[in-house]
This record gives sequence, structure tokens and C-alpha cells, in this order.
Amino acid sequence: MKRRNHVRRHLRFPILMLLALLCSMPAVLAASRHSTLPPETAVVEPEVPETENQDTAGTGGETAAPPEQPEPSQPETPDEPETAEPETPQEPLSAEALFSTCLFIGDSRTVGLMEYGGMNGATFFSSVGMSAFSVFDTTVKVSGYGETTLEALLQSRQFERIHLMLGINELGYDLDAAAKQYAQVLEKIQALQPEATIYLGANLHVDADRSARDATYNNDRLNTLNDKIAALADGEHVIYLDVNQLFDDATGALRSDLTGDGTHVYGSVYQDWSRWLVDAMQ
Repeated sequence: MKRRNHVRRHLRFPILMLLALLCSMPAVLAASRHSTLPPETAVVEPEVPETENQDTAGTGGETAAPPEQPEPSQPETPDEPETAEPETPQEPLSAEALFSTCLFIGDSRTVGLMEYGGMNGATFFSSVGMSAFSVFDTTVKVSGYGETTLEALLQSRQFERIHLMLGINELGYDLDAAAKQYAQVLEKIQALQPEATIYLGANLHVDADRSARDATYNNDRLNTLNDKIAALADGEHVIYLDVNQLFDDATGALRSDLTGDGTHVYGSVYQDWSRWLVDAMQ
């Protein structure tokens, strides 16, 4: 009995040791497993830059489309300097085309143009003895219009070109007063015909013989009055035309071979005047 108890005492310790070992085995095994595995590392995925076309929902495993690459820009070519196209010269208008747009206002020299100038289509408001003081008070028979005043004629139709030649009959007046009256006539014509180009015709010179013997109707006074008339022109809407260059001699007087009375040119000369006007109006 004592021996059995002694054996049990000697076996109790190894058994306790074995139980303790068995109880500690799981912890030992776990510690051994953790000590042999490498430490975990976080996997960092590369960031994908966001683009307008990226699939932010992440459905279907689709990846975002790569951003569009800009197209290479073409090098700018310098602008070529603009070259003005040469203007095409206009064909000159025929005499009839020009005269059909014209109104001629004047005294006996203008009457001569109407009768001998061959100016087909032109309209004439002219009479012998007409002056700047009487032009708007005179009634004249005008082809196609009958008896009419200048104001009524200007109100009835728009002319493109108006020729005004007055002055020889004004030489008996003070020249400043005559020029002032002439300017008033021009202003009234412009008011009634604002779209027309107005040509102020220089008064024809007289020949040297008359100029020398006449204290009133001479070339010095004519030149003074012509200068005052020329000063009214602006070169654009009001144009001064001096036909004396066509008919003067070397002294600046009307050529004696072109006149019978020293004041008016022969009828055959008016066609030269008419052709000169056509060139002047082109």
C-alpha cells in the first residue's frame, strides 16, 4: 500500500509536466508560425490621374480612357500683305450720255451753245440779257417743259450736272455786289438741287479791240469778276471751268478770228466748246 502510494507520487509530477507541456503547445506553435512568416507590406496602387472620361463608378472592370493628347499646332504663317487691286479705268461717257443729265443756265453765250453746240439731250434755261439779278425772275420757254421759271424747272426734275454762266451783263454793276448776287443764285440752286454737281463757267473774254475801247465791258473787269466766281468753287461739288484757254490769243483776249462783234464767237466755234465741255466733265 505504501509502495503504491509512493509510485503514484512519483508518477504525478511527470504527468503534470506532460499536461503543462500539452497545454502550452498551441501557444508555442502559434508563436513559431508567426516568427517564420515575413511581415505584411501594404500594396500601394499607383494613382491614376482623373480625366473627364474616367469611369468613376468602377463598374464592369473598365479602366478610364487615357487623356486625349493635343494635336501638334501648325506653325503660323505670316499674313501676306494685301495688295490693292489696280482700279479698272472707266470708259468715258459719250457726249449724249453726259448732256442728257445736264441743265445749262446762262445768257446769250449759253443761247449760242443751245443753237450751235450740237448738245443733244441737254436742257437749257437761257436768254439774251439774263443776269444773276434776273435769273429767278425770268420766264423762259424750255424744250420739253414749256414756259417755266428756273425755280419751277429745278423743282420738277433732279439734274446730275448744272452749268451756270452769268456775268457779262453784270459788268455795269459794282463787281462786289454782282459777285454777292451770283453767290445767292448759287446757294438757291444748291438748295433746290442738292445732289447735282454744279459747274461755274468763266465769262468769255472780249477781243482786244473792244477791251481797249470799252470802259465797262473789258477783260480787266471780266477777269476780276471771274476770280470772284472761281472763289465760290470747292473743286468737288462746285467746279470752276474756264473755257477762255480754248479761245484766247497770246494777250489773254478773245481771238479776233473767232468773233464778228468782239463779244460772241461764231456759230461754228460752239461745237469746239461743246467737245471741250465733254472732256471737262469726264
